[in-house]
Amino acid sequence: MEARGQLRRLFRLPRRKRPKEGSKYSSAAARLTWDAIRTALEVVNELADVLPPLKSAVGGVVAVCNLAERLAACDGNAEMLAWRSVTILDTIYRTIDPDINAIPAHFLDGIQHFETLINEIRTAMEAITKKNRGLRVMHLRRNESQLAKFTARLDSAAEIFAIHSITVQTMSLARIEDKVEGVSATIEHSNNLLHDRIEKVLQVQVTVAFLA
Repeated sequence: MEARGQLRRLFRLPRRKRPKEGSKYSSAAARLTWDAIRTALEVVNELADVLPPLKSAVGGVVAVCNLAERLAACDGNAEMLAWRSVTILDTIYRTIDPDINAIPAHFLDGIQHFETLINEIRTAMEAITKKNRGLRVMHLRRNESQLAKFTARLDSAAEIFAIHSITVQTMSLARIEDKVEGVSATIEHSNNLLHDRIEKVLQVQVTVAFLA
């Protein structure tokens, strides 16, 4: 289960605080953040073997993050797409039931749709990166509009996964409560048996004392 522990540690990344424009630290901070995210996702991609349904999705997010870094300088939507993708991947991972170490069956369709969307984003971003600087500037508004629409679609997907995540957590809590109630009932039963036995022992002692 060490892989699961590593995955959880990798996802505990601090939220990005964008440096002020023009700050002498902004470029270095951006580079550090992108390197941290990419490194974490690449390791997760290797560890995703423990959960095969996530393998393709993680690979797609890694590719999107790499492309977004190249486009972030000219389009803030590219960076937003990368962060949305990572957030959704994190949400998916958090829905994994720790008791059975598996993805809920009803969640698999959502992961497949997410993977399809990530591939669409990846294809669109690859097409943009292949254009020379002049064409990027010429088609800037169109590119921004396209990436903004993808961001909206990711937002919708994030809401769905968040709802599923809450459902899974609620079910897990219910199972824990059932276990606690079961343990409490067992303890109460044991206490009753012990009480009965003590009473019987006392009765025997009293009887022996009188007979003596």
